[in-house]
Amino acid sequence: MCGNALRCLAEILFQSDGTKRHVVQLSHRQVVVDREKPNYTSVDMGKAAPLNNLQLLATVPELSRLAGATGYAVSFGNPHFVIPVETVPEDWEKVGRKMQEPAHRLFSTGGINCGFVTTEPDGDGVYQLRVFERGAGATQACGSGACAASAVLAAKLNRHAPHRLSLPGGELLIGRQEGRFILKGPASMEYEDFWEGDS
Repeated sequence: MCGNALRCLAEILFQSDGTKRHVVQLSHRQVVVDREKPNYTSVDMGKAAPLNNLQLLATVPELSRLAGATGYAVSFGNPHFVIPVETVPEDWEKVGRKMQEPAHRLFSTGGINCGFVTTEPDGDGVYQLRVFERGAGATQACGSGACAASAVLAAKLNRHAPHRLSLPGGELLIGRQEGRFILKGPASMEYEDFWEGDS
């Protein structure tokens, strides 16, 4: 599950056929993607789910010790561990890297997406979020990670959605619709080429 890739797909499909809304079949379910306005798309990410056999938004003491603060586990089709912090620590990448082996040992997920989200928004109402993704490292943006952070902000800190989250790659907006998480943000064509594939 990659929320931003699905949002990018919404823009590509619109450029291809002019249709603003599409239903996309993933391996485990269908999702709806929308091109809401020029260079701005959304995807229905569904509901937050428990990670493996844990309760929804369960704490994981071993990972919390590594983070130096209490974090919460949640799944959006991929595993997330979100740590609310006053300010994002300077060593967040190092901490995220340290969590990969213990997370795989605990959950057999090949690691975990580790997100640090600020507990209070800035003067513009924007929360800061940094995500270390399993298998990829520090990323410019993480749509499912933004949804996971939004789930924690609402359930654990009583910060009601919608949430505006700033990541190095830009700003994402996470809203709710009947309990489902709606991920919105900018999307624009950057590159086009032709792939011949295997013959």
